[in-house]
Amino acid sequence: MINWWVLLVLSLGYVTVLFAIAYWGDTVQQSRFSPHVRALVYSLTLAVYCTSWTFYGAVGSAAQNGWGYLPIYLGPMLVIFFGWPLINRIVTISKRQNLTSIADFIAARYGKVQSLAALVTIIATVGSVPYIALQLKAVVSGFSIVSNYSVTGGAQYDTAFIVAVALAVFAILFGTRKIDVTEHHEGMMLAIAFESIVKLLAFIAVGLFALLLLGDSQAEVTVTAARAESVFRLDHMPDMFVTQLILASAAIFCLPRQFHVAVVEAHKDVNIRATRWAFPLYLLIFTVLIIPITLAGLKMLPPGEFSGDSFVLALPMAHGRDWLTILTFLGGFSAATGMVIVACVALSTMICNEIVMPTLLRIKALGLSERSDYSRLLIHIRRGSIIGILILGYFYYLAMDESAALASIGLLSFAAAAQFMPLIVLGIYWQRSTRLGAFSGLSTGFILWVFTLFLPTLARSGVFSTDFIENGLLNIAWLRPEALLFGSGSNPLTHGVAWSLGGNILVFITVSLLTRRSMIEKIQARAFASPITQGREMSVAATASDLTNSDLRALADKFLGDAHAERSFVDFAETEGIEITPSLPADRRLLQFTERLLAGAIGAASARVVITTALRKTGMEIGDVVLLLDETSQAVRFNRQLTEATLENITQGVSVVDAAQRLIGWNSRYVELMDYPEGMVHVGESVADLIRYNAMRGRFGDVDIEQEVSKRLNYLREGSAYSYQSTFPDGRVIEIRGQPMPDGGFVTTYTDITEFKSVENALVEAKESLEQRVVERTAELEHTMLALREAKAEAEGANVSKTRFLAAAAHDLLQPLNAAKLFAALLNEHRGEMTIEQSTLVARVESGLLSVEDLLSALLDISRLDTSAPVPKRGVIRASDMFEALQGQFAQTFEEQGISLRFARTDVCVYSDQALLRRILQNFVSNARRYTRSGGVLIGCRRRGDDVAIQVIDTGVGIASSDQKAVFEEFHRLSDGAERTKRGLGLGLAIVVRIARLLEHEVSLRSELGRGSCFEVVVPRGDCEDLPATAPLVPEQRAASSINGQVIVCVDNEQEILDGMHGLLHKWGAYPVTADTQQDALDQLQRLRDDEDRLPALLLVDYHLGNNVTGIEVIEALRRSAGSELPAVILTADYTQDVAHIVRDAGHVLLHKPIKPAALRALINRILSRRSLG
Repeated sequence: MINWWVLLVLSLGYVTVLFAIAYWGDTVQQSRFSPHVRALVYSLTLAVYCTSWTFYGAVGSAAQNGWGYLPIYLGPMLVIFFGWPLINRIVTISKRQNLTSIADFIAARYGKVQSLAALVTIIATVGSVPYIALQLKAVVSGFSIVSNYSVTGGAQYDTAFIVAVALAVFAILFGTRKIDVTEHHEGMMLAIAFESIVKLLAFIAVGLFALLLLGDSQAEVTVTAARAESVFRLDHMPDMFVTQLILASAAIFCLPRQFHVAVVEAHKDVNIRATRWAFPLYLLIFTVLIIPITLAGLKMLPPGEFSGDSFVLALPMAHGRDWLTILTFLGGFSAATGMVIVACVALSTMICNEIVMPTLLRIKALGLSERSDYSRLLIHIRRGSIIGILILGYFYYLAMDESAALASIGLLSFAAAAQFMPLIVLGIYWQRSTRLGAFSGLSTGFILWVFTLFLPTLARSGVFSTDFIENGLLNIAWLRPEALLFGSGSNPLTHGVAWSLGGNILVFITVSLLTRRSMIEKIQARAFASPITQGREMSVAATASDLTNSDLRALADKFLGDAHAERSFVDFAETEGIEITPSLPADRRLLQFTERLLAGAIGAASARVVITTALRKTGMEIGDVVLLLDETSQAVRFNRQLTEATLENITQGVSVVDAAQRLIGWNSRYVELMDYPEGMVHVGESVADLIRYNAMRGRFGDVDIEQEVSKRLNYLREGSAYSYQSTFPDGRVIEIRGQPMPDGGFVTTYTDITEFKSVENALVEAKESLEQRVVERTAELEHTMLALREAKAEAEGANVSKTRFLAAAAHDLLQPLNAAKLFAALLNEHRGEMTIEQSTLVARVESGLLSVEDLLSALLDISRLDTSAPVPKRGVIRASDMFEALQGQFAQTFEEQGISLRFARTDVCVYSDQALLRRILQNFVSNARRYTRSGGVLIGCRRRGDDVAIQVIDTGVGIASSDQKAVFEEFHRLSDGAERTKRGLGLGLAIVVRIARLLEHEVSLRSELGRGSCFEVVVPRGDCEDLPATAPLVPEQRAASSINGQVIVCVDNEQEILDGMHGLLHKWGAYPVTADTQQDALDQLQRLRDDEDRLPALLLVDYHLGNNVTGIEVIEALRRSAGSELPAVILTADYTQDVAHIVRDAGHVLLHKPIKPAALRALINRILSRRSLG
């Protein structure tokens, strides 16, 4: 027995040595250590796995269960030997992604989701608390066994509290000095390596001492010796062997402290492969020495006085070996303190980065976004987390069952950490796993772990009643935590692990198969699954936009402090060989580096939020951006899924290459078509390697491989589009098309055209077999084609002849009709001098001529629309302008008939051909006037969405429903009409239908017998803003002068028309001058100037004159001769659009023959009135 104060002084001295080593490790230059020394230190830090459980508890487990201790050592050794690719991949991925903890690793794999990282942190903390309590119990128990100080009752709690405080101080001093946890805690790791040496030497010393005792035949043998003979029987294995083996295998990379020392603290330049022999050798020494220590304890120690957990200390103490006892105590003390220190540092990082900091950033009231430096805040959060973790461990120690074996407590923590194994292993090797599957599986496993393992442990410690263990939750038998659902005769640990880990895996896989991955999940899955090669790192950060280098530096200063940020940026610039100019836009590599740097301080998920805030430059607080990202995540996810679904569901393969000729995107069809081996296609893969792979397999034909690779790379570098067909050795034909992107990358599509080529080849063969038949039929076909060409030429000639005939017929028929109408009008002017019988005859002549005119005009319109329809010239038209023209045209005839003509006021514009649309309305109005006896006609517009319905409503006789379709057919006339007016010819509405079809307007009719009709045409609405501004209307001023005495020159090559015009104009009081040629007109003009010193007031000129002279040429000649812009009107019987456009372009008024005398007189008065006003 050693005095307690001696033991206390030695313990404090040992802690002081640890402080000194840690301090020296933080201050010494790391370059002083060779790679071999650093590899050895790394291997020794992994021995933090050997805690007080493996130092004390493994012997206790061996004393009770024989080989039951073996899985705890065998599991890690098997993983290191046979699962080394997994460990190497975890380390490499973590270094690539700058991950800071196991929570950060899992969250990064599944899309850098904060909620998943928080869940992992909670489970890791809850699972580690019993393990920390175990270390406190081991230290207190060791102190009690070795010293003469009573640690019963309150004293043992004081001892545990003092130990907890000392460990908290050490972890705070050497575990939170640096913000960036990926920068390595050199001093703390050196102290951990030293502790690993101490506990190894101590255990070797006790093992050798035990061997000496077993070899000493004079040593006293106790009554438990018989037990020692059977404890290590080879034919007996404990029932928990497989369960413990699974838990120990998972613990080596799933425990937070193991992940921290193996991954986070690993140096990039350390040859971690040396660990494959160094660390297993360390464990092997413990494994072998446990056997003699156990046998010696069972044989040499008094039965019942010492438990198996205390054999390591009791053996040297019982035999009076004080210094060996002290060394052994310090070894156990090292095992316990090393675990607690590393676990607290790892857990504090996780709690700070994944729970506390993200929560604080979301609380706007704290105003964290306005702070310029986060480094002190992060340090305080981590230190507070360490204190909180040790307080939880201390309270769990107070509540735990004092009789509980160290192994049982350790296995409870191992079972909690094992819940991370499916997420890590499947996350690396199964890309189909999803974030929702991981979250659901982990939650299920944790809940089952709490119910089947954790709660029963607390119940047996006296925290609450144990009734639910025997009777089940809510007294439901099938809800017993140690016999869930089906009952169980197995060990409670095996039962709990089977339910929790099995449920975790089952739910994880099921939910992953039922849910879709987001785009960032796919990117991260590919990044985690990519081969372990040096190359371009994958990052999903956004483009730097207008972010500058100084912005990134300020961001790093805010979270890391000025000194650390400056050192990191300088190192990055030297490594990359670039100069970081503060005012220049941020380089993408620097942006990626800054995100990784921040991830080392606050975690990958929090770093993504901060970088997103900086990139958007919205001026919003970080908390606001986090909330905004939460609200918009669904829309972003939908867009990503839409893009992904589009690429995955097209029949073509697609690959995307960046400017550095590295693969950055593809779809599954691409991999399928090109038949690449698994793992070859990954983000960052060199295109040169892919091209070389294809060339080596003969997919480009018999070519020089390197020359082919060089040629195709040149296409990519030059940004040249290309297209070619490649025949693969298996017979498939793939069409490959490449298109350059604006940023220098390339998009390439791959289409399997094998079937198409087969059809093409079949067609070629068929072509060859049919060539002879084609030759035989060629002569026959040529003869037939010649006949068809001749028939076509004849038809075209006939059509041209028809067109010419119609034009000539129109002119030749309308010219004499025009002369007849002029003479009839002249007769009508003399009605006052005629008898009633003569007057009646004149009226009938006028009516007959009008009928002939209408018939000819309608027939010509029908013919033009059916043979050579004019091309509509659409534009924006004011409806009011058309209404004004219609009023001017029909007002007098309506007044003579005694019915009203009204127009509804409107400011609407329509989009159509003005001339054709006006013709439709003219026919509607003419039809309404013809069949209206009393009342009148109303014309107006109604808006219908984007269209306008122009309606002509009359109070006429109406149309029966049986006739409403027929009225639009040729020569269909109603049986009833206005008695006082002539009936129509039945062609007006047929013309309307043809014009409407040409304009793509809808025409409709509503009518009721005896009440009138409503004809309407639906026209697209136009934008009035597209029309030029019009001057405001002012009342038209009429000149006092009239037609009396005005000189009007008429030029026409038809003498009858000249005679009719002369008589009519003379009757109206004008001074008519007629001429039949251009020269005659010039002579008459000269006579007027010489004899009467007068100029014509108006020129009325026919368009088609003799000798291919047009009226426009005559007008120009007369104006030049007169030296004045004489007003002129073109008269013509040619209704073609070409003539109308020529006249309009020349700026003249056009009047079609046969001329209506009333319209002619009104036009002459209007022109003369304007002239006198001007």
